[in-house]
Amino acid sequence: MPLTPDYIVGFVDGEGTFSIVHGKPYFAISNNNKEILEEVRGELGIRGSFIVKAKGRRHPNYVLRANAFDDVKIIVKFFEEHPPLVKREAFQRFREAFYRWAEHFHPTCSRRRHRRDISEEVVRRMKELYEGGWRLKDIARELKVSEDAVSYYLYKRLKVGQRRCRRFTREELERLVELRRRGLTYREMAGILGRRWKKPDGLGDVARRAAKELGVSINSG
Repeated sequence: MPLTPDYIVGFVDGEGTFSIVHGKPYFAISNNNKEILEEVRGELGIRGSFIVKAKGRRHPNYVLRANAFDDVKIIVKFFEEHPPLVKREAFQRFREAFYRWAEHFHPTCSRRRHRRDISEEVVRRMKELYEGGWRLKDIARELKVSEDAVSYYLYKRLKVGQRRCRRFTREELERLVELRRRGLTYREMAGILGRRWKKPDGLGDVARRAAKELGVSINSG
């Protein structure tokens, strides 16, 4: 007996997830009954794939997941016609992420399907932002393109060299050690020095190496 749309909606409300992974929609349903998951997959008309989570479980738990463009398109269309109740807000975010993806999807690209030809103006702006110190994900968000497309155009098409962290000057090293000895956190130190506090700067490692080179301790107090 085929599953009804109402049954699928209720099942997904209870066992499914609408999420965003690396800016793309990701759909998954988990259950210990693989047959029911296969029926759901068949009724939706998606390909999807299964993974098994059996570690530490008496019975294996199966996960039907779908993140391919064609599968997500079918899922969005189905739940637009039959909206979920419990996961309504999650689906709305999922749906919005899909339509952003669809704007830059090109079915003729074999490996990187979501790359399409981007206008020269956007590519030029992409380079300007990158040279201005913007991170790839921030550029992608600003220009409404995928992060992979930004990476592709910058590194493959424009041959822009990947940024390397500029070296600390001797004065900066001394200042770094002084601030650390005063008990400031690496985030606070980065703000004072105008540097990023996370990698690739690695302020913690830099401070320790600087202290060793200068022959002083960085312990506060």
